[in-house]
Order: sequence, then C-alpha cells, then structure tokens
Amino acid sequence: MIVLDPMRLSFTLVFLIVAALTVLISAIWVEWEGLPAGEFHTLLLFATVGMMLMASGNDLVMIFLGLEILSIATYVMAGFRKNDLRSNESSLKYFILGSFSSAFLLYGIALVYGATAHEVSAQPQASGALAQHVILA
Repeated sequence: MIVLDPMRLSFTLVFLIVAALTVLISAIWVEWEGLPAGEFHTLLLFATVGMMLMASGNDLVMIFLGLEILSIATYVMAGFRKNDLRSNESSLKYFILGSFSSAFLLYGIALVYGATAHEVSAQPQASGALAQHVILA
C-alpha cells in the first residue's frame, strides 16, 4: 500500500527535482559518449519511480518492490557502456552484491512476517494495538 502524507510527498518532490537536474546535467555527457539518450532517460525514470515507491511504501513488501525497481535500473546504468570492460565488470559485481543483499532483506521480511503472523507495516502501531502484536526489538 502507498501512503501519501506530507513527509512522503516532500521526499517525492526531492526525488523529482534531483531527477530533473540529473537529466539536465547528463545531457552533455550522454551526447559526448554517444550513448542512446532514450534508454538512459528511461532507466533514470525507473530509478526515480523506485525511489518514490520506497519513500511512499507503507509495508515492507512495497518497500522491497521499490528497492528492486531502483536496483535493476541502476544495475543496467552501471553497465550502460557495453564496449567498456570495466563498465561490464562493475555492473556484474553490483548485480551479484545486490542480489545477495535483496535475498537477505527478503529473508528478514519473511522472518518478521513469520514472527508476527500478519502483514508487516512500516507504520508504528497505536498504543491499544500493542497488546495484540509481537514487539520486535
């Protein structure tokens, strides 16, 4: 579930401003390197949407989904120059590291879900509901 409160909207605004500045700054670099601008801007848009989902997510599954959208876009952006061996190597290393960390995060979410036996929310519970749920330290 996505929640839009003032704090999350401010994060979304910051992400959109930074993405717009990145488009303006990277236009010269993309042209100088001879890279396809459409693909670069599409990947930047996916990364921005992933950041917005992470900031607006109310439960851990939505935060994980946003993280995966963000990370897949950045894996491809790390290896964007296909003819450069260092770019390919960095993309592969980043993908392997991200896969392991995503697996650990998903395992942790599964453990928390198993301990609480209900949907794991990122929102703090009200004081009356604390007696019904397991408090995780």
